[in-house]
Amino acid sequence: EGEMASPEAACLVLPFGPARAPARASAGRAAAGLGLACLTLVLTGFCGLAGRQAARIGTLEAEIRAVDAPARGSAARLRGVEGLVADAGRLTQLRSAPGVVALWEELARLLPATTYLSEIAVSGEGVSLTGYSEGAAELIGRLQGSHLLQAPVLAGPIVFDRARARERFSIRATLRETRIPEELGRP
Repeated sequence: EGEMASPEAACLVLPFGPARAPARASAGRAAAGLGLACLTLVLTGFCGLAGRQAARIGTLEAEIRAVDAPARGSAARLRGVEGLVADAGRLTQLRSAPGVVALWEELARLLPATTYLSEIAVSGEGVSLTGYSEGAAELIGRLQGSHLLQAPVLAGPIVFDRARARERFSIRATLRETRIPEELGRP
């Protein structure tokens, strides 16, 4: 009863080493939590940026849809106008080229009665005449006075045909670029 516990039993000894281990563990947990928080902030920022970009893309797509139909209509009208311009160009070319009847009348006026044609070929650039004449060499001079043709030249040799008693000829000439009414002899 009155006995006291021994002084060694009353003294509690705590080791110094093991007290450090829990501090390291809590520091590691704190660092992991801080890293996780940073990662969460970065991901949140990226998600917010992606959301804003998606909203802007949606707005741009809506704007594109709004101008798409009018732009397509304008493009179709432009193609139509371009087609009309091309048609007008073709009509101008046709108008500037002499008709077969006008060319035939011109040749009948210029060629002598002793000449007849066996072939007339009209192309985009000119006319080829083949036929027989008593004076084939004179035909170049006569065709130089044409209102529809220019630069007549012999396209081959003049050959005498005994059966027809005429010279066989072949002449090429180009069509005149401009034919104004005064040039055609009409008011």
